[in-house]
Amino acid sequence: MKRFASVLIILGFMVPGFASAMPPPLPVVLVTFTASPNVDKTINIQWSTQQEINSNNFTIERSSDGSNWTDIGSVKAKGFSSQVSNYSFTDLYPLNGITYYRLRIMNLDGDIGFTETRVVRLSIEKTFIVYPNPAKDNLNICLREASAVQLIVRLINVNGQILLERKIESGKGTTVSLSLKKYTPGTYLLQVAGSDGIKQTSTVFIAR
Repeated sequence: MKRFASVLIILGFMVPGFASAMPPPLPVVLVTFTASPNVDKTINIQWSTQQEINSNNFTIERSSDGSNWTDIGSVKAKGFSSQVSNYSFTDLYPLNGITYYRLRIMNLDGDIGFTETRVVRLSIEKTFIVYPNPAKDNLNICLREASAVQLIVRLINVNGQILLERKIESGKGTTVSLSLKKYTPGTYLLQVAGSDGIKQTSTVFIAR
């Protein structure tokens, strides 16, 4: 792959396949990179660059073990800039427990590099259970404890589209049944959101 003639000073980059102390030139000078929880149990990811040359995009990657990574979003880069540029991304459906985040940075020629990882510890105690899972035609949501706020149940596909939305009572032991007959087999997210801004999710599988 094509490389740049000039070398930029990169803070905290890991570039697979290169053992030398000097990393290959990458299209950005990264000056900050943070990941922190919000009050609504989402994760706010922020970073800033001091300089960009031929940059294409930033891909946000997430891992539960620091070894196996999943793409959860992408942000377009400035391309060419000699000023500080600020970026942000929100992980709306974070994992419970310890989560690792990093950025994969790509230039317009396809060269890539990785930032150092950031670790977030988040305790999300599920206030509901879903069954059966995998589900076939119907899915039941049972509230495990009483809540003083109004709750909304949403079924969301892997593209983030809300397919179904229903308000439910907040009493302990309330069970709501959702019909899944018109949805294709696959992986979905079930979100229970309160009027206080707190959201909790579970992965739901539809199998027939």
